Amino acid sequence: MPRGVHCRVVSDPGGRRVGSGVATALAILKVAGGRKDIANALRGRRVLIIHSGGDSRRLPAFAAVGKAFAPLPGRGGSPPFTVFDAVLEDLLALPRSDDGDIIVASGDTVVGASAWCPSLDSEGVVGIGQPGTLARGGRHGVYVVRRGDRVARFLQKPSPSELRQNRAILASGKVFIDTGIVRFSPDAAEVLARAIHPLTVEAIKGAIEAVDLYRHVLQALVAGDDLDGYVSRLDVGLLNSTIAVRRALWSLAQGMSTVPFSMRAIGGRGFTHAGSTSEYLALAQRSLVNLIGSERCAVRSAPGMRHVVVGSLEARLVLAGDNLVVGAARALGRVTLPRGIGCVVLPIAPRGFSTVLFHAHDDAKTALDAGGTIFGQSLARWCTTSGLDSSDVVPTGASLWEARLWTVSARPSIAQWMVNGDRAPSAWRSSRRLSLSALLERVDAERLLELDRAISRVVVMGNPAGILDDDALGVEALRVRAIDRAGRNAVARQLAISKGTALQRSRFLACAARITQADQPARSKKLLGAAFAAIGEAVATRVDLPRRPPTAALRFDEAAWASAPARIDLAGGWSDTPPICFERGGTVVNVAIALDGRPPVHAIAKLSDEPVIALHSVDLGRTRVIRESAEVCQHTDPNDWTALAKAALVLAGVAPPSADIPMKRWLSRFGGGLSLSLFAAVPKGSGLGTSSILGATTLACLDRVVGRATQTRDLIERTSVLEQMIATRGGWQDQVGGLVGGFKLLRTSRGPMQIPDVISLPASDRFVAAIDGRAVLCFTGFQRMARNILQRVVERYLVRDGDALRIIARLRAGAEDMSNAIRSGDVGSFCGLLSEYWRLKTSLDPNATTPAIEAMVRPFGRLLDAWTMPGAGGGGFVFLIARDRDAAQQIRERLTSHPVHPRSRVVPFAFTPRGLEVSVL
Repeated sequence: MPRGVHCRVVSDPGGRRVGSGVATALAILKVAGGRKDIANALRGRRVLIIHSGGDSRRLPAFAAVGKAFAPLPGRGGSPPFTVFDAVLEDLLALPRSDDGDIIVASGDTVVGASAWCPSLDSEGVVGIGQPGTLARGGRHGVYVVRRGDRVARFLQKPSPSELRQNRAILASGKVFIDTGIVRFSPDAAEVLARAIHPLTVEAIKGAIEAVDLYRHVLQALVAGDDLDGYVSRLDVGLLNSTIAVRRALWSLAQGMSTVPFSMRAIGGRGFTHAGSTSEYLALAQRSLVNLIGSERCAVRSAPGMRHVVVGSLEARLVLAGDNLVVGAARALGRVTLPRGIGCVVLPIAPRGFSTVLFHAHDDAKTALDAGGTIFGQSLARWCTTSGLDSSDVVPTGASLWEARLWTVSARPSIAQWMVNGDRAPSAWRSSRRLSLSALLERVDAERLLELDRAISRVVVMGNPAGILDDDALGVEALRVRAIDRAGRNAVARQLAISKGTALQRSRFLACAARITQADQPARSKKLLGAAFAAIGEAVATRVDLPRRPPTAALRFDEAAWASAPARIDLAGGWSDTPPICFERGGTVVNVAIALDGRPPVHAIAKLSDEPVIALHSVDLGRTRVIRESAEVCQHTDPNDWTALAKAALVLAGVAPPSADIPMKRWLSRFGGGLSLSLFAAVPKGSGLGTSSILGATTLACLDRVVGRATQTRDLIERTSVLEQMIATRGGWQDQVGGLVGGFKLLRTSRGPMQIPDVISLPASDRFVAAIDGRAVLCFTGFQRMARNILQRVVERYLVRDGDALRIIARLRAGAEDMSNAIRSGDVGSFCGLLSEYWRLKTSLDPNATTPAIEAMVRPFGRLLDAWTMPGAGGGGFVFLIARDRDAAQQIRERLTSHPVHPRSRVVPFAFTPRGLEVSVL
């Protein structure tokens, strides 16, 4: 389950089938936890109720696990991606309602509704409808909509004449088909739970047949004032019920009549429904999939014929086409199946097996003496061929579901005679035989899972890197249930030596590190370091280091001076970080700021007579003279204050790229030694992008020294390389924040060339003044190494943590929303999106905030509209937007009079339209 999603299973009470209507009410009561104020218990929560889909009579291959857990063709992985997974994924992506959502759906139908982003935020009950043909409407529910989106009728499997009579046919000739997705508001959910209570009592007692959510409850919403009319639209089982049941039905209708009922339309060509063997085979044919969750199977099939083998290991199969085989293993022996015939091997408690055969078009819902088929033919014909009397096979009026066909044996075997047209052997006639319905009650679930685990072991141990070819799959697809410590170490070893591109290897190594984290922490740390080195390799390969020194273009009495502002990121951060941006593209909004009226980042370079490089840090008050090439090439330790300068010197060509080249000879060809002074008037670990901006400013300064024309795009790329060279692993948004002034939207597409399109956002003077007057920038005094937070986030991405992937997608979308808020001058939206950005950052890495920082901001709760920590967080600056100018002044005074840290202080700042500036003095 995705992180943050809690699962509860609610079964029908007393072993009775109470139907989706009563089951929905019971699930609501379960989540409410026994509280009488049901609506308030649900308020603000999102509850997804996914119904199991009932017996898998038309898809018997998955009857033992439930058709909701049938693997979906076309979605790989170990374990396979099932219908349930797809339904859950779809429902989780639907827009949320602030008041809360209780969303009901069928577990055997994938609608894809989230792609259309329908707003379900409304009073009462909202269903999702989809345009479809009249023929398709005759197999499902149909919405009849009046007055905008209000539902006037809800028809069940209507005929064309019934559709015309109820004016359900649209101008396009189609009808709105029920997708099975229905949203209840918290208040409507409480009404349902209370109104259906009398029917729930009758259903549990067995006085009535199952109460269906769609046929009965949704009908109640449009029942009107006529009990007989309402009851007449229900199925026969309830129509012929007792007076008590009719009263309970009318109680339901009266209770639900006060609830508004509307519909939201979505597009698409229908939903994915794996409800029968033929439908499942059609899905497989569409995706050209033959093996799902199966390994080492030898399959011979007729050319061009479709077949699907699911959850099988080392099976030997000869298939004529249109075959579905599930759970086969070597012990079953060689299996030959005619066209259209499938089989499923079931482990039966305590130690037996039974192999069930079926035809692709068999319908185990229909009675065999009323048109139902057995192995694709009528019961009479099959019995004649087999030499059997129908009474030996099935009770009168029963379906294939109740047919007594299946024997249990110590080893799996197949009754080939059933589908080959042979007579029933005497051994079968004299055996104890069970129906599929009876077999399912005896299935050994643990052995069923053991085969799944055995297949998973083969998949993972055989080619762990191959699993990661699917971009959506990560460490959880590898860390399957049955792998012990030895298995985990073996998988990690294979991943560590797997070949691929630098980015692929970074994923392999990160997954190996996560797998060994608990057992071998030292090795895990080493593997993770190698993963980050591979990312650095992917970035650095895009820039060639100079192989010969440039010629200095600066006179000895001149100095090159570059300066730049700092930046505050407002939305989309982390999406610009390799390898995230390489594989998904990045979208960021940030703004350049001056501190105390000046740009805070500076680099000054001057030639010297002595062939050495002298480095000075004005803010640190430190100096180092470098005389040897080996020393200048040591720039991978971000704790070394000279690392950034040394990497920039190598990138610019002022210093040799290799320890093998003598420094003195290189500098003599360059034209002299160099004195480089750096000044960042910002505390270390500030979160204002200082390191990257200083790197870009230094490169720009050195470009002027060698007479190279500075191009912003080139400078962005080389700064990204510099970040990798000093192992801080940062993205590209920081340097752009300082190179280009003002508010700006930065975008890149996926791919190796991560040079963002820089779109200036025309913030109005009124908008800037409104934000500026309410904004407070305070240095907390707490310092942190952004590299540590960055590594945790990137590691989550590399191992394909599902929550991390969803947050990153929302971060990118939030940046687009923020750009629109700035363009329109919407201060309220700006503050709301800034708050959401902070929530997303802390969700991605909880260490982005600390108890001390939370305690610092908490007293200002009623004075604030939004707050965030620029950059990775965890320390540095905090950026606050007060509700008005007076509140901002109160916050400044409080932070000044009661500092949370000896170094804490409020820093005057201003948004600035000025970016990088370079001059020669």
